[in-house]
Amino acid sequence: MARRSKRKPRRRTTAISLTGLAETVIIGGAGTRALFGMNMIPFLTEGWLAPHSKTHATALGGMGSGWTQGMSLAELVEIAIPGGQSAGINATNTFPKMVMGNLRQFGPGALAQAFVTPIAFKFGKKIFRKPIRVANKALKGTGVRI
Repeated sequence: MARRSKRKPRRRTTAISLTGLAETVIIGGAGTRALFGMNMIPFLTEGWLAPHSKTHATALGGMGSGWTQGMSLAELVEIAIPGGQSAGINATNTFPKMVMGNLRQFGPGALAQAFVTPIAFKFGKKIFRKPIRVANKALKGTGVRI
């Protein structure tokens, strides 16, 4: 039997990949749009960091919960808390109906986006391999990579 080395293996810290983060945000945005009728940033911040946007202008633009089927994370928490507000859910407009309506309206586009985004990022990483390598060398030791 071979002797084991006394040296401990070096641990490598994992760096945050900016391209991986961007890809995740794009796919996550497609998912929240398909299920809750909102983009990801308004879905997460509306009601806590930003006021609810139940105005006519946001309903026309498709952002925020101005959509009749749009629902933010704060509204979902309000629904989950016993005695909380209904956030637009009533006997005729139930949560499953809202999700199904959003899936009908935004689902095909979100599915296509979730399928195409990783392929586009993989292709882009191959095309921009040299500039990415130069940028990663410049960012070495920061814990961030491209």
